[in-house]
Amino acid sequence: MWYLTFGTVLVFLVIIYFMPKRITRKEMYITWFTIAAVTLFVDLIIGVSFDAYDFGIDKEPRVPETIVQVTLTPSASIIFLNFMPQKRGSFFWYVLAWTIFALIYEWVCLQMGYISHKNWKLLYSIPFYPATSYFLRWHLHYIRKNK
Repeated sequence: MWYLTFGTVLVFLVIIYFMPKRITRKEMYITWFTIAAVTLFVDLIIGVSFDAYDFGIDKEPRVPETIVQVTLTPSASIIFLNFMPQKRGSFFWYVLAWTIFALIYEWVCLQMGYISHKNWKLLYSIPFYPATSYFLRWHLHYIRKNK
């Protein structure tokens, strides 16, 4: 179970290290901490307050799940922003590809037991991933506008 999530984080960090940088270190830094905070907040509200899903084996939050939450989504977000196309038409297909990837990844996490849905279905995640993508696009625009 942990091989998938920690392995994915490791792969994402290697990609970030070697990718040709189209976003600045400052943009990566701001994105990392913003997305980590948003991820923790959303998972606290939806996962805990609405009892929609759990991470890991225990119902209680533990260190491994927290490490994954503050590394997996922020690192994926940095990769997403770095390679994000500027044209709206291309961006639509880019978002679609990332949404499909995220849904498959979530499904695999379900199969491996890392995530357990309770009051949530994979179908509910479908609009969430594109919304996140559009938030990231706005987020980068906001950072660049307010330099």
